[in-house]
Amino acid sequence: MVFAQPQWSLLQFSEAVTAYRGQIQRYQQQTDNFKSLKVLLYDEDIAVFSVKLFALSAQHCHIYLAANDQPDTLSELKAQCDAYALPNEDCFSGCVPLKASQIVRPQTLMDCWPEQGTVSFFTSGSTSKARAVTKQWFQLNRELERLEELFPCDRASVSLATVGHQHIYGLLFALLLPLKQGLCIYPRFAYPEHLLPVLKQQSGVLVSSPAHLKRLAVDNTLVEVRQGLCKVFSSGGPLADSVALRLASQLKQPVTQIYGSTESGGIAWRQLVDEPCPWQPFPEIRVENHSDGLVLYSPWADDRPLLLTDWGEVLADGRFQLLGRTDRTIKLEEKRLDLNVMESRLNQHCWVEECRLLPLNSQSRTVLGAVVLLTSEGKVALRKMGNWQVKQQLRNYLHGYFELICLPKKWRYPSQLPVNTQGKTPLAELEALFD
Repeated sequence: MVFAQPQWSLLQFSEAVTAYRGQIQRYQQQTDNFKSLKVLLYDEDIAVFSVKLFALSAQHCHIYLAANDQPDTLSELKAQCDAYALPNEDCFSGCVPLKASQIVRPQTLMDCWPEQGTVSFFTSGSTSKARAVTKQWFQLNRELERLEELFPCDRASVSLATVGHQHIYGLLFALLLPLKQGLCIYPRFAYPEHLLPVLKQQSGVLVSSPAHLKRLAVDNTLVEVRQGLCKVFSSGGPLADSVALRLASQLKQPVTQIYGSTESGGIAWRQLVDEPCPWQPFPEIRVENHSDGLVLYSPWADDRPLLLTDWGEVLADGRFQLLGRTDRTIKLEEKRLDLNVMESRLNQHCWVEECRLLPLNSQSRTVLGAVVLLTSEGKVALRKMGNWQVKQQLRNYLHGYFELICLPKKWRYPSQLPVNTQGKTPLAELEALFD
């Protein structure tokens, strides 16, 4: 089986791709539009999404992958596209497909594998406005070749993901790589613990994110089926060393962390077993030190120097350490503040499990907001002392390192940080906590 729901064999998948491709061709005839169509694609059903993705690519379409299906997101992208392939609005579904004899029917998966055309991803993790990053299929396929070499997998395993496939990490690791490796792909799981029934029956590869894995490490329900976990991938943001080491101990295998971005593609990987370790660049990739941050040289990033948004230290053997992001310096009353530095300091307090700092507009001036996930000790303090006292204690702690004018003025203590389908914390959702 290629997909678990619906239970599609490779033949059934190929037939579905052929039929949908025929509908696209009929649409092009009816609209007299044979140029490279710009098509907006979104579907949470990974099997249906795959059919549309492969068929659109076969017709050399420029595919726009919406980051989510929010009305404003889709409306904004529709204005840039010629046609839509959405669950409730598909320009091609009503077209009578061309006769099968007029379409070359694929005999193998590689016969219909995407090779032509482009895909535009829209970042939505750390900024409030999405930005388009366009990739050629030859770039994605070249990266896939290296991932296959680095992370081989038993074809008897299944692919299990807690991240969506509309972003580059999910597309590569939760869809294209398992397809290449012959794994049966399951629909996305909301939480890793929901994998328990599947892993009791068969072995699987888990494609997840730091937010999901952090929750899993607190009460790891997968320990009883850990022998069924072939690999655990994490990307989409930094996985805390403490969480990675805890999971390695619980699951008796390290988490494979992937470092990269939508623009850069995959850059490096690492596995923490007993202690923190540097990042190992993927084959063909080189990372260099620069005064403004790390610089990347990658064949799937146009082979041009790309300045990354992270500080780092490149070691003699080519591996490197990450030392924080370069793009989080703000001004408060003419005082420059690196949010990474303050977050790192606040995270060291015994009441703080994790935190996010963000600038907020308040009465024509900028103030700093703090969203704090409390430890069990912090929650006890909050119950006993109340919001104001906890805020003052944390501010007093920070005042030991930062000027008074730079300290957060607004504080929130949610039970968990908001995350999207990629396990990232969107800025807009953090800002909404202060509305």
